Amino acid sequence: MPSSRRRTVLEVTNANQYVSAADERLSLDPRDADALFTTAAFLARQGKLEAAARALDRIADFDSDYPGLWRFLARLYEAMEEERLAGICLARASMAD
Repeated sequence: MPSSRRRTVLEVTNANQYVSAADERLSLDPRDADALFTTAAFLARQGKLEAAARALDRIADFDSDYPGLWRFLARLYEAMEEERLAGICLARASMAD
């Protein structure tokens, strides 16, 4: 793996801290949009695209105007080769711009 693609121990530790904080916040408030977004980003980095999309779908259920939500969902759906869903998300994102 090229050195530019390797994650340092510090990066992994920082990511784990953010995910732990997000988990704690979600245990207190399952509708914490920032914590869900953080969780989705972590899951996406781990290659768990469907789980990441589900976390973002939860945000859409109660805060459909959350910044970056629709563009992030579109990228996930593109990566999952769900072009129709990606297009719907991009259209929704353009309505929010």
